Amino acid sequence: MRKLATTAQSLATETGLAYRPVADGQRMVGIYRRNVMLASGRYAMLDDAMGFSLVPWKSVTEPLLGKQMTAKVQDGRAWWEIGQQRGQSKT
Repeated sequence: MRKLATTAQSLATETGLAYRPVADGQRMVGIYRRNVMLASGRYAMLDDAMGFSLVPWKSVTEPLLGKQMTAKVQDGRAWWEIGQQRGQSKT
């Protein structure tokens, strides 16, 4: 998780947005801006205009770059809501 924090700080400096870690059980709504690859896995950067969060990525999210998405992080997994679809990422 140390690498995640370092990467988040770098992204905050680059974008000017505040990093907002996602707590277990929390829902995050934002625009999917990019993905970030770390040794611990890939993460999606969700921008909610007040800051950004890094959420475990899933391949179903990739075609939706630039679109608004909702993710809920629970037990190290991200549950994505994209329109009517839902997906699970095991990270």
